Amino acid sequence: MPIIYQIFLSFFFLFFAYLAHKDIKNGIYAVIFLLPIYLLRFTLSDIPTTALEIIIYILFFLWLIKNRKNLDIRKSVSDFFRNDKILAVGTTLLFFGVILSTIHSSDLRTSLGVLKGWFVDPFLFFLVFIDVIKNQKQIVILLRSLILSGFAVALVSIGYALSDILTFDGRLRAIYESPNYLAMYLSPAFLFAVYLFIFQKGPLLSFRTEVRNPSVEKNYYNVCLNAVKRFFFSPLSPQNNKKGQAIILLSLAVVLLLTKSYGAILGIAVALFCFSLKRYQNRNTKLFSGYKKTLTALAVVALVLFSFLSFQKYEQLLNAGERSSLASRFMIWDASREMLEDSPIFGIGPGTFQKTYLDYQSRFTVPYLEWAVPQPHNTLLAFYLQSGLIGLVGFVLILFWLCKRAKASDIVFIFLIYFLIHGLVDTLYWKNDLAMVFWLVVGVGFLDKKKFNSLN
Repeated sequence: MPIIYQIFLSFFFLFFAYLAHKDIKNGIYAVIFLLPIYLLRFTLSDIPTTALEIIIYILFFLWLIKNRKNLDIRKSVSDFFRNDKILAVGTTLLFFGVILSTIHSSDLRTSLGVLKGWFVDPFLFFLVFIDVIKNQKQIVILLRSLILSGFAVALVSIGYALSDILTFDGRLRAIYESPNYLAMYLSPAFLFAVYLFIFQKGPLLSFRTEVRNPSVEKNYYNVCLNAVKRFFFSPLSPQNNKKGQAIILLSLAVVLLLTKSYGAILGIAVALFCFSLKRYQNRNTKLFSGYKKTLTALAVVALVLFSFLSFQKYEQLLNAGERSSLASRFMIWDASREMLEDSPIFGIGPGTFQKTYLDYQSRFTVPYLEWAVPQPHNTLLAFYLQSGLIGLVGFVLILFWLCKRAKASDIVFIFLIYFLIHGLVDTLYWKNDLAMVFWLVVGVGFLDKKKFNSLN
């Protein structure tokens, strides 16, 4: 690692530690905003890690230090199982299944890395989240952090698009490994932005409504922090007109369309449609009230871009020919079925799908249509293959628990519909940032529904 890179990371981690030490909540918000930094990879004592993992460990360590006197692990575990049995049992089975699958993995080092980065780290964040986040305002700020993170990624992606830096088939992937990964990260941000900007009843909470203490403002740290808050969150405040919100929505929508990820587009469309029906039935709000011009403009632009940019792939999908995207997925699923027949209990091990998939080519007379396939293009199938039958049962229990919470939480409802639909044709969760978003939503659902209910 270059010395300049080491110095930069050192100062970055020190700044984050100072930020989180002053207020754990700010550390939580920063982690969500900085999810894309999992792309900054390096090794520590020959152990692969990422910048995102390090700030999660810093956050968790500081939280432990601050709560060392009041932390009763035995009581916390007991309360967890007593108050949320389905979630507790599901989480236990999920981790038990992933650990067993890791033990039986053909590539122990890779599987341990996946276990650490995609399961242990998000769960550590989840523990801090459910202990620190106490009210609706803090949940809204968390959602804003994710939206702004997605907006920043969208702006960078638009730069790639304008520079004509696309994949061989004309899709936008920007800083991510594939267009699907870019779409998977931006989809929740877009959904939550639509929810906060359009569906939410009443004005958004804003930092501008806070009462400031002049004596505190003299502190240099607080002055800087308040400046950052006003800079990042002012576009989302009710005092601003709808132009800032429209820019964020339009940027996210354009980039999603440029990825040509039909699974993401379908998942978003179904989620918004179902949520609109739910709101219409509840008669809590009128979807188009006060937003007719913005929504009409977005709909027209989306329709034009969708038709112009995606016609070739759409035609290929409809024809479902021998080399279509759908035919490729069927081939991947056939190979996955062969893997499960050989390892029906423990699976193949986390993070080993690509290697195992290539090994199974010899079982088929027809060559693969896709060779670079890190995941099986189906979320439940990925859990079965890489966490075994026990892990799959645990994950399904968590989804069932989320279904129950979705009755009270709009955020859980809109995310769950999207997750289930998009997860049919793509592998959600199985990436650092996607796993964090999933456990963030679980955390929202976990919070006392009597206190928070939905963010209406």
